[in-house]
Amino acid sequence: MRLWSALNILAVSITAFAAPGSASTSHNTNLGPSAPSLSAADGPASNVGTSPSFEWTAVATIDDTSRGARDVAINTDGDAVGVWARQARGSSSIYAAYRRAGGDWGETDRIGYGTDPQVGLDARGNATVVWSTHPKDWGDAVHATRRLHRSGAWTDAAVLSTPVKEPGRSHAHDSTFPLYDQVGAGRPMLAVNARGDAVVVWHWRADGDDPRDGPGTDFVVQAVHRPLGGRWSDVTAVSDPRPAPGVKSALHAVGMDARGAVTAMWVRYAIREGTADGWIQVRRMKPQGQWTPTATLSRRAYDGADWYEDRDWYIDLAVSERGHAIAVFGRLAVRPAGGTWTRNRPLRLGARRETADAPFLVMDRAGTAYAATYPAGIARKPLGRRVRWQATPDMADVSSLSLDGNDAGDVLLYGQGDNDEGVASYRSRDGVLLEAVVLTEETYWGLLATAVHPRGGAIAVWATQDRQIQISELVPVD
Repeated sequence: MRLWSALNILAVSITAFAAPGSASTSHNTNLGPSAPSLSAADGPASNVGTSPSFEWTAVATIDDTSRGARDVAINTDGDAVGVWARQARGSSSIYAAYRRAGGDWGETDRIGYGTDPQVGLDARGNATVVWSTHPKDWGDAVHATRRLHRSGAWTDAAVLSTPVKEPGRSHAHDSTFPLYDQVGAGRPMLAVNARGDAVVVWHWRADGDDPRDGPGTDFVVQAVHRPLGGRWSDVTAVSDPRPAPGVKSALHAVGMDARGAVTAMWVRYAIREGTADGWIQVRRMKPQGQWTPTATLSRRAYDGADWYEDRDWYIDLAVSERGHAIAVFGRLAVRPAGGTWTRNRPLRLGARRETADAPFLVMDRAGTAYAATYPAGIARKPLGRRVRWQATPDMADVSSLSLDGNDAGDVLLYGQGDNDEGVASYRSRDGVLLEAVVLTEETYWGLLATAVHPRGGAIAVWATQDRQIQISELVPVD
């Protein structure tokens, strides 16, 4: 699963990962015009040829009145669910559409009020959706609902975070930039694995201007989890629940393995004399729900100038089905399944040992990592082996590069063209690259939401300027 908010790219972009074993090659047959190939006149294209085994379907519209944040998930059997936000008359509602394997997209359901929905889908076809709400006189909150595959009904929305009063204040509802002054639960992130375990993590604060809150209420990373067949847990403080004055912990990524073990990564800031020294920290939750001690991957990884300019979104985390993990934050660290984190080091490409920026990561079940690197495109490296990252140039001139992948090693690289086109390139598990294509000539904010099928292929959803939610799938050629 790939998650995207209607976000400010200059603030924070982040990856969430495909639930292991959660995708298929089934696709909608009730479609419109074909997605155009990317020619030299249109922009950059791969120079390695095209794959004969996959092609993008024509574009389908699943909603013609929305252009808010959206997300999509698909499982091995071909069940799929899309979610998005629809703004109207000063409020925002969350909508969802479901498609059973082999069928067409069904009617849309309104499942709540709020913004920035995210969705996960387990192997049985049960969907979990979370989103943010911004009630008047209250701080931001996290809501969740679930759609059971057997009944097809959505459950009543549950409030996962702790409510906090915020009377008489207006605050940013974006909640993507960790140093925003919002109150409540900011920037929630969802992870769901194939068997149905789920976790939601966010950073939380009370109203720091109210002396009754006391010290240590600013930006604590919190989490709730739901084991297979169980209920959502109580809220747990993942970072220090009572940090020293001037210390903030802001969530950046979360991942989950096949057994339900969770890894959360955040940046811990110590604000001193107008600068912010950022430490990269991680913590793991065992499948039974116990959190291990915090590990620090890098001390003073970011200063105030780095954070406020452009280094903030070069932070990501990937966790494989087997529990391997890799974190990138300008440098990178690795944790083999059952092991401990290595010392951090640069990501270097090829014989020239060129250092690359790698803002997004995925990892397959064998522990091979894939990164969306600037300017090289897709880079890969089997972790634990003494080989350098190998890169394949394919979309060097496309901005806002992002990456999605599955546990078998299929990878989707996508980004934004010069005129807000949605552009995608695909590398199959056998190393064959599909030529980069323009999926849509114009997008709202220039972003796609994607999921990569575990059996190969992918699905992409986007919003257009004229308020349409559209979808296309990369499917096998008969």
